[in-house]
Amino acid sequence: MSGQTRYALSDKERGWIAAMMKSKGDKAAFERWVRRKKGNTSKGKGDPYILVVGHYRIITVKRTVTGAKTISKEYHLYEVKELSCTLHQNATFVFRDGFTFQFETDKAIDAVLAFKKNLDRITVDFPSTSLPVLTLTDQYAKLLKSKEVQHNGEAGNLIPIYSAHSYHLKKWPSKSIAEHVKEKDAAGDTVLNLGEVFSIHPKGMSAELTPLMRALKHNRFFTSLQIQDMQRRDALTLMSIALEANTTVTDVRVVGINDPKGGFAELSAAIQANPSIQVTMLDFSHTRLTKSLGSSAASALAEGLAALPHGLVALRLTECELNAKAMAMILGALCDAKASHSTLQVLCCSGNEIGHSKEAQKQVSTLLGAVTALKTLELKGTDIDLSGAVNALTNGCTATIELLDVGGNKINSVQMSAIISKFISLCHKLSWIGMSSCRLTGEIFEGIVASVGTNPRLQNELVMVDVSNNELGAKKADCAALCRSVANTKNLNGLDLRESKFKTKELNSVIESFESGSVRRLELGCLKRSQAKAVMAALVQSGALGGASCGVLQYLTLAGDARRQYGDLLLPVIDALATNRSLIHLDISANLIGDAGMHRLIKSLRSNASLLALVCDDNQANMDVWQELRDCLNMNNSVLCHIDFPKLDIGRVTAKSKDISSRIESLWSDLMERLQSNLSQQEETAAYRRLIQYESAGLETDSLEQRGKMTLGRAVGTEEDDEMVADTPDDDQPARPGSEFPSAHSTTIPVGERSGDALRPGQPTGGRAGSRIEFRSQNRRSVMMGGQTNIKALMAGMGKGVSAGGVDDEFGGDDEMPHEEGGLDHTPPDGGAEEPDGEDAYDDFGGEYEQASSSAGLEASEQQEFNEDEAWGDHGEEDDGGEGYGGDEGPQEEQQAPVSGYDDDEVVEFPPDDELDEEGLKKKREYEEYLRKKREYDEYLRKKQEYDEYLRKKEEYDRQVAALQSQGSMPARGAPLLGRGRSTPSVARGAVTSPADSD
Repeated sequence: MSGQTRYALSDKERGWIAAMMKSKGDKAAFERWVRRKKGNTSKGKGDPYILVVGHYRIITVKRTVTGAKTISKEYHLYEVKELSCTLHQNATFVFRDGFTFQFETDKAIDAVLAFKKNLDRITVDFPSTSLPVLTLTDQYAKLLKSKEVQHNGEAGNLIPIYSAHSYHLKKWPSKSIAEHVKEKDAAGDTVLNLGEVFSIHPKGMSAELTPLMRALKHNRFFTSLQIQDMQRRDALTLMSIALEANTTVTDVRVVGINDPKGGFAELSAAIQANPSIQVTMLDFSHTRLTKSLGSSAASALAEGLAALPHGLVALRLTECELNAKAMAMILGALCDAKASHSTLQVLCCSGNEIGHSKEAQKQVSTLLGAVTALKTLELKGTDIDLSGAVNALTNGCTATIELLDVGGNKINSVQMSAIISKFISLCHKLSWIGMSSCRLTGEIFEGIVASVGTNPRLQNELVMVDVSNNELGAKKADCAALCRSVANTKNLNGLDLRESKFKTKELNSVIESFESGSVRRLELGCLKRSQAKAVMAALVQSGALGGASCGVLQYLTLAGDARRQYGDLLLPVIDALATNRSLIHLDISANLIGDAGMHRLIKSLRSNASLLALVCDDNQANMDVWQELRDCLNMNNSVLCHIDFPKLDIGRVTAKSKDISSRIESLWSDLMERLQSNLSQQEETAAYRRLIQYESAGLETDSLEQRGKMTLGRAVGTEEDDEMVADTPDDDQPARPGSEFPSAHSTTIPVGERSGDALRPGQPTGGRAGSRIEFRSQNRRSVMMGGQTNIKALMAGMGKGVSAGGVDDEFGGDDEMPHEEGGLDHTPPDGGAEEPDGEDAYDDFGGEYEQASSSAGLEASEQQEFNEDEAWGDHGEEDDGGEGYGGDEGPQEEQQAPVSGYDDDEVVEFPPDDELDEEGLKKKREYEEYLRKKREYDEYLRKKQEYDEYLRKKEEYDRQVAALQSQGSMPARGAPLLGRGRSTPSVARGAVTSPADSD
């Protein structure tokens, strides 16, 4: 700029700036030569700088003595404290660390307006005290009136705000999080469950979530924030960041965190510091509290609960390992929180210690006597004396209670039976009674169930009774008592008889009694193989599934588990499905029936005209089974509208070949379209409404206003399994191979929307009709699908990344830190920063942004668009191979690991080149060469491992072929073909698979 005033940049300078900003995930909105004004400098002229105002940062660039360009200062837009423009050519930026940058240029007002426009975009609802002070002369003030903050971006403009916070913390924003937010916005789904984000692995979290939580502090779109089944020890602390100022979130869930590292103090402080907080639902199920954090966690939680201004609608503390002292504090806080007495609808305390403290039991009774709207109460496994709790319920909640689970507590006396019977006889809407593991006998069971039948208010309810794992069947009289209850109780609609002690003949007698009773829902689980054959025959031959009426059961669960599977013993039931006209829901998951059994199931479905929902995962099905199922739905079956996503079976298939993922995704997308078509025909039928009623019974209803609609799925690709009981396998049942896989069986329990005494199907969360149904059985959940389900998300949730569609690696470098302050090497990289292609990120953000300076005369390479992938930290995807090998070709040269003085995991950061002396430059080049060789060696090891696997498969293939040739079942290689009219001997389908065809 010496000798004359020059403000415009040359083409070369603009190209350098574009490459520099691109490497930082940014784009210039203003770029100009400026003169920095320094105090009493002669004629007001100072050093020449290039001022760059980007979408996220402000950068000044100066020339070195050698003429090279280098970054002088770099600040985030959030770090600006004041700015002013008093004359057209003069402006001032004051930053929060005290640095002041006064400059003159021919378009100073454009720099200020570019800053204001981009700041508005990333500060929706930002506290006014945090915004910079902007001072303009009157002639410029009118320019700001039309520059209003944009609230209508995707998900409340969350993506650019999240990106800004990421850059502010010197982190790359996650492309996967951005894509997930876009999907939520497109679907209108206001539930943000971080476990669904592809880059966030459910077991080993490494993603940086602080920027996202900061962005959520002022977000108006999402109403539910969930961190589920992700082992983030900082989950509670992260959630507290978002709640410090948020005014729209009502539902908060931190579920399944095994070893949290503090956070309750911060969470409580955030609740107390936010007078406008709207949270009314809290779920900490399966998050270990007092054993990990001590009693201080419970104390802090109690303080937070007391501070919620609108009271609680739902509190879930299932299996939180809370001791009696902690439970007394929390329940005491609820007793003191008067606002919650009229709002509390869901209270789940199962699996915590209550019965070991008189104070805790007293607080339970006090609370249950004070609340007036309770619909769900779970006290399973609390060792509580039920008399006080049930008597308190009798006095206050009989008109509202819908679910009562007191399993795991003693109900083995006539006195306790009388107390429970009195309560049931007064209930208006009770539909689920959980009494598993209560030491029930037939006599006590008959007395309690009699109160269901004699209550006129429950005549229109479908009452489900869970009496699994009890003493039923231990006495001879138990069978007769159960049969009398089934025959005489006309509104006893469902029974859970898993792990009962009935002998085979007695169990057959119970099944035969269903034809004359009202039981339409049976959960039998998996019996011993010594019983299974006779029981399956009884189901088919009696009126339960067969007979003249073609069956009376409508909802049947025969799921296997880690110890027992029916296998081919299940085939009679599968075959009976072809003529059955009663079943609307069938669960046969985890039975390992194989391809043959699945093909017979599909054959029956071609003739079946009643089944609406099917659960069949973990049966070792392969691609041809799902293809046949698709053909069945296309040509024969117009009824089936819900199928659980078989993630265990798909996991086995994709483990053998990553290349098959795209085929599976396409296949299941076709299946979902057909299921959606069936659903549109069935959802107004009486049978479908009955399915919703069955599945609503026993649901832990989240909130009758917010979720009060049929939710088809919880966390995508997650399951919440009970701890496996270390029982000894039955003598006649061998241990199941591969039992380390969790069972996918579960009973569907979607939320129904109550209208009087009836339940009607509604739209799922996000307004997508029929996308997933939520299941619950033994506290397990899986995903039921029908309609517009995100297959890619479900497949990613299996823990196997899907290469098609750009799913991130499980832990992949999705959140690496960008360049430190000072940024680049101060020399544009060859060809610019290496980034994948994509669309313009800022077009996707919903804004329109143009560069302040003219781009006329720029070369094509310098006018390169700032695309979506460049805005995020995903620098390309690694191709994991799948390459084939011809003959015995493999890695040709044996390579040695590179040797250096660095540890394998050590990351060395060097300053920019112009700050290093000759020795430092030499060390930097040596380190870069070492990294290049290490990458080559790692690639060599990967290819060598793939080649070794190929040789193993080839050897197995050759061995099988040789064996078949020796038996005369396959022509020898080179043998002439047989003449016309004679069939060529062939190998049975699937008997031999070559390594090249193994996918």
